[in-house]
Amino acid sequence: MAPRTERGPSWLKIAWLAGDNWTPWHRVQRWAIWQMTPIERAPLGIASELRGPNPRVFGRWSSLEQRFIRSREFHINREQWELYQETGCWGQLYWIVQGPPGGHRRRWDDRESRLSQAFGGAEQPPPPGELPYQPFSPRVVERLREHDLVLRYGRQMPTLDQMSVEDRQREREFKEKLLNIEVEQVTETLTFTRAQLGAIRDEWRRRGRAYNGPISSKHVVDTSQVAHELIHAEG
Repeated sequence: MAPRTERGPSWLKIAWLAGDNWTPWHRVQRWAIWQMTPIERAPLGIASELRGPNPRVFGRWSSLEQRFIRSREFHINREQWELYQETGCWGQLYWIVQGPPGGHRRRWDDRESRLSQAFGGAEQPPPPGELPYQPFSPRVVERLREHDLVLRYGRQMPTLDQMSVEDRQREREFKEKLLNIEVEQVTETLTFTRAQLGAIRDEWRRRGRAYNGPISSKHVVDTSQVAHELIHAEG
């Protein structure tokens, strides 16, 4: 996907996320993008587990409870252990190829989470296997490049009060472009589950009416406030 280079320690790997075949709802069957990091940069506990035995040997499938019961807790899962055996690196699930063309992130950050809630969605995107299958395509690469642009320039940009009037306008326009990328990626993910989100929307409206305390990021359900924080914040 994005092989190892001398420019940085982390790289991207595409791998098939099969899931388990014990029951139909555990069969994920999706392509996934993993962020691979040299084991030397992994936390000591995770590095030790990656070098140890397969975590799946410490547990069993319970047909009665319909779940895998662990006899020992791990910080890693079977897929991460297998990727380490193949690459010598610690893999973190980063992108799921499912749902909208190009797929979506495995976990949203705070701003993406708030945008999702503002459009009636959940705090985090659906897990692997929940949205319709999508093949790997150039759209995946395009989406990853868009998100990389947001990460590079949308998180550590100079504040507007340090700029001239002309630079401020250009900066606002660029930030609007970044916000539009995030909004599009989030809302595309929601289109496949929107019919199931009525109860979530009603719950957020109820919380909004009942909540009288200070507004924090966990209570924001208005896209205009999210946009203001990104585009118009002066410091």
